[in-house]
Amino acid sequence: MRHLPPVALAALAALSLAGCDRKKPAPAVPPPPVLAADAAVIGPLAAAVPFRALAETAYDAKPLPLDQAIAAAVAAAEHVKALLPPDAQVDLKTQLDALAAARRVDDRTNVALSAAEAYRVLVSHAPPGRVPAEVHLLDYAALRYDADRKAPLVRWDDMADATTFAQARWNAIAPRVTDPALHNRMAKALADMAAAAARRDPALARDAVTRELEVVNLLDVLLNKPPA
Repeated sequence: MRHLPPVALAALAALSLAGCDRKKPAPAVPPPPVLAADAAVIGPLAAAVPFRALAETAYDAKPLPLDQAIAAAVAAAEHVKALLPPDAQVDLKTQLDALAAARRVDDRTNVALSAAEAYRVLVSHAPPGRVPAEVHLLDYAALRYDADRKAPLVRWDDMADATTFAQARWNAIAPRVTDPALHNRMAKALADMAAAAARRDPALARDAVTRELEVVNLLDVLLNKPPA
């Protein structure tokens, strides 16, 4: 399981209210300056985590916790953007502007997609660690695929493109994965994601992307282990 930094936990706490009774008081979410200061310590990779949460929950979150979570994520991103190269800063601003525009009209599809794209920018430019960027980008591809799948008009063509992106990332990282079972599970999940998009099969799409994310989480744990 991924370890969540305080900035991510704040955003997730806000999003968890989506299923809560409206009469219950909302837990306090730290204001943007506090979250930004935390992000300065944790860097782009951890600052990406709230965007992952947004992409996963954008369709179902209630308005207030959604707005709180967006504010937390944007504050973290704004604070770490100076650590990114200039072209990535432009890309990040584009995604944050798209996120704000989508929220203004309550376009949950583009809230989810913009959050996924902001996640992509941040994880792509995080400092190298035990877990290579390709694993995080496999995560991004699944978030994008799932947001497309949940759209009122399912975005089948973009789901196919997201699967192609994921396959390229898997091809790059597969030689580092020594567990044959994980190889087989990822290969099957990606093949089924492609087949679901081609056949316009909602049930298979949901099952396949769930399996892809499960393998990504296992890879994250496996590759995070220190050398013996």
